[in-house]
Amino acid sequence: MDAAGTTLVAAATYRLSLLRNVHKHLPQAERVRERLVSRVNSDGWLAPVVNPVDFDSEGSNSPEGQAFVIQLHAAYREWDADGRKGENAASALRTPGLTTFVGLVFALAAMAFC
Repeated sequence: MDAAGTTLVAAATYRLSLLRNVHKHLPQAERVRERLVSRVNSDGWLAPVVNPVDFDSEGSNSPEGQAFVIQLHAAYREWDADGRKGENAASALRTPGLTTFVGLVFALAAMAFC
């Protein structure tokens, strides 16, 4: 189970909403963002993450995970400032290949992370 990858997908979802008006997966990104709050420890590290030196084991500190948390926060803040377009995923520009891929990634992340 890796919170870092899930965080990166959620950040990309907010960016996709801002840049391409694709809002289909915003509800999942919102759930991930809300749940990540409890996954950051008192020192500010995201967990659980993959050990960046040994991918077969769980790590406790991942610089990549930290970068993804910052990317998620920045993308969310910009999406919020832009008026939270697509918040209810009511309107979505259909980009079948990309939105299907994002949906698959969220489904896999939900099984492992949420």
